[in-house]
Amino acid sequence: MKKPILTKYCSYDKDDVSTTNLFEKKFEAYIEKKVKKIINKPQNYPFIKIIDGEGKIYGKTD
Repeated sequence: MKKPILTKYCSYDKDDVSTTNLFEKKFEAYIEKKVKKIINKPQNYPFIKIIDGEGKIYGKTD
């Protein structure tokens, strides 16, 4: 989560944090969708390598 920055010219607003959280959720969903695409068809992405938390490698394995 983005940390608020307080200066003498602006004040912390909770509405900004909620839009940031919404953006982060949408961005994470977008990345997950792209990663699933790469895992399902690694031959279409020869220069991308994905390593999951269990040590499995997807994509190019030189």
